[in-house]
Amino acid sequence: MVSEASRTPARIPVPFALRPHRSSNATHDLTTFQNYLTTTTTSAEPDAYGNVTSITVATSDGFSKTTTSQYKAPDTAAWILGRLSSVTVTSSAPGQQPVTRTSSFDYNASTGLLTSETVELAIRFSG
Repeated sequence: MVSEASRTPARIPVPFALRPHRSSNATHDLTTFQNYLTTTTTSAEPDAYGNVTSITVATSDGFSKTTTSQYKAPDTAAWILGRLSSVTVTSSAPGQQPVTRTSSFDYNASTGLLTSETVELAIRFSG
């Protein structure tokens, strides 16, 4: 089995910042000479502060997982930065209903340390 990878970062002239990117990995089978067993594509989108707001991983066989993150406003005076307020993860599989899990986070206002995390599972049915 042979794997190959490609990566296409976006061109943003901001030094030391996370940039939107897309990468792909393909797996080849040398014994059966199939072109691709699976291809996995990953894409990520950061916000103005470099926090990743969305990551999607999708495979050529129909599976996918999308993670969407929201962040609290930065407290630059206290250097409390990049604190998640919520994360939503949606997983999809062929022939199955998507499953969504949402987590929310609370922090100590003076220290910025995590005080609680709430996780809920939601299954959406289309009718």
